[in-house]
Amino acid sequence: MGRDILAIVDTGDQDAPFIDYAIALASARNARLEIGLAGAIPVPGAPSAFGLPYADADAFNRAFAAKESRVRSRAKLAGITVRLFLDDPLLLLQKLGAESRLWDLVLLGPTDAYASPRFRREMAQLLVFSSGRPVVVLSEQAAVEPLTRIVIGWTGTREAARALHAAVSIAPPQACFDIVTVGHGGKEERQLQPSAHDVALHLIALGRTAQAHHVDAGEQSVSEALVAFARAHSADLLAIGAYGHSRLREMVFGGVTRDLLEGAEVAILMVH
Repeated sequence: MGRDILAIVDTGDQDAPFIDYAIALASARNARLEIGLAGAIPVPGAPSAFGLPYADADAFNRAFAAKESRVRSRAKLAGITVRLFLDDPLLLLQKLGAESRLWDLVLLGPTDAYASPRFRREMAQLLVFSSGRPVVVLSEQAAVEPLTRIVIGWTGTREAARALHAAVSIAPPQACFDIVTVGHGGKEERQLQPSAHDVALHLIALGRTAQAHHVDAGEQSVSEALVAFARAHSADLLAIGAYGHSRLREMVFGGVTRDLLEGAEVAILMVH
């Protein structure tokens, strides 16, 4: 897997389990971990950044200093480093998108690990489309070890190929891969090249365990069908290629992001 991981937190006080998860994940894979503490500085006269409860800069500074102290104490015990990302709201997102390109993998916690779910959602979308790096968004049920079953949402696109290779790079040798295509009315919307069967055969040739599947979405969207498949097969990770035109609004995997980022019961790997 990537040997260099950035795990991003904000000023919330419920992210200790996520930080512990990131530390355990990096340790299990002998990877270098850095905790990124992100803070959106309040702008005088402007609405509260991402709905965060800071009335003014003084309140924000106190909250950020307290959080920095807690994170640095935990990081010192684990022997890892902390990087601060501080700026006004719009520039903060741009800074995160640009600087996260230095890491192999970006890790985000579940919704309740953040003071602002809106900040988490917009950060996740921007990181996927701006960083060029694989982004893993955890669910509350995520477990560090092992990654026993990984679902690949296969569309034959370059984004799906990147998601496939990113998932293979973080998977242990014993992991099983389900290569899943989704269509409506029992048919795929187009002939995929390479097909899900081709992908599965390729992984098997590499010594991996893999199987191809086709799912009829029925009334569901593609993303909903993939999440349902992942849940039904007790997958630990769902890897998808993200694509779209707008970088800050609902465009991941054809337009279904909010439920995927906030409510999925499986960890999501996204790459653009």
